[in-house]
Amino acid sequence: MHSVTMRQHDGVMKSNNKHAIGLIDDRTSSDESSDASSSCELVESRNDGPVKASFVHTYRKPCMPSRTSYVAMDCEMVSTTCGLEVARVVLVDWKGRTVLDTFVKPTYPVTDYLTFISGIVEADLKEAPGFADVRNDVRNAIYGKILVGHGLENDLAALQLQHPWWLTRDTAYYQPFMQRRECNGEAIYVPRRLKDLCKEKLNKDIQHVGKAHCPAEDAQSALDLYKTHRPRWERCVTVTIRNQRRFARQQDPYSY
Repeated sequence: MHSVTMRQHDGVMKSNNKHAIGLIDDRTSSDESSDASSSCELVESRNDGPVKASFVHTYRKPCMPSRTSYVAMDCEMVSTTCGLEVARVVLVDWKGRTVLDTFVKPTYPVTDYLTFISGIVEADLKEAPGFADVRNDVRNAIYGKILVGHGLENDLAALQLQHPWWLTRDTAYYQPFMQRRECNGEAIYVPRRLKDLCKEKLNKDIQHVGKAHCPAEDAQSALDLYKTHRPRWERCVTVTIRNQRRFARQQDPYSY
């Protein structure tokens, strides 16, 4: 996975990776309520100016997204003559119920089923639907949804899909879940394995040695990780969207 370089400037973390957009600081406290109202609010107050006690807002404060807005995804790959191709896709909802679980017939001949990781064998793909059909099913299932997963960049690329960043919650690139390293005076944040994060944050064992990965379990595990930081994460996304709109107005005030 890619490393992410972040620098502290005026209380805001600067990143060279689009997946880290909306991350404000590098604290890893599980106290979501305090985190959600600390650095993000500092960023707001610095831009908006002090808010007087007698003032009332002319807009509603953003609400937490509905639980029905979420879907988690994990994909398994096989090796083909044209590189890795998606061979299985699993989607689960907030409650862990299966939204979609399907094999995918690769476009090119398979050279290695990677069974020790994917759990996929030749028989699984013989009657599997084609790539275009599965991609369309996935697109319909995640359209307008908040998509959660670990390493979604790879899964979406394999499916040849684009999903809006503000509707993407990738636990591989959420900075509090990443490993911090120092390099030439700058903080480098490196994605960690889902297996290690689940053990540390959830006290949950997944991806057991000698057993194939379970995509449903991996998708659910990424969603469970997200839930531990949900208020803070959503707050940071909201602030990032607001700051981007403010910046756009400053660049072209006549367009608003």
